[in-house]
Amino acid sequence: MAIIDIVRIIFALIAVLGMIGACAVMVRRLPVMNRVMSGERRLQLVETLGLDAKRRLVIVRCDDAEHLIVLGPAGETVIARDLDAVQDQQNPAPVKPSFASLLSTKTQAQKTQAQKTQAQKTQLEKKQADTNSDRQAA
Repeated sequence: MAIIDIVRIIFALIAVLGMIGACAVMVRRLPVMNRVMSGERRLQLVETLGLDAKRRLVIVRCDDAEHLIVLGPAGETVIARDLDAVQDQQNPAPVKPSFASLLSTKTQAQKTQAQKTQAQKTQLEKKQADTNSDRQAA
């Protein structure tokens, strides 16, 4: 390779990096992009429900109005528009029990069952002892 080819490659690399930098500066100056980057989002996925293997029902919130939409392979269908937004504090989501609490509940149930079984064994042993003592007395 000649020195001229190496110089061309270096200048081409500098030109590409300069174009990328210019694009980055332009994107930062756009007002729409600043809004999204600052965290002020207008859209929010509130809830989703799988209807079957191919279709889902979603509630999307946009500017304090909720929209009910069915998503499927054939496209999207808007079921209801401008629904009143329900506050999350009115109907809080049910709290699912943690694995540790489920495990401790199961362990307590096993302990209770073991205590019942032990009490039944003790009663059976008493009956057998009473039966043996009655036989010996007779």
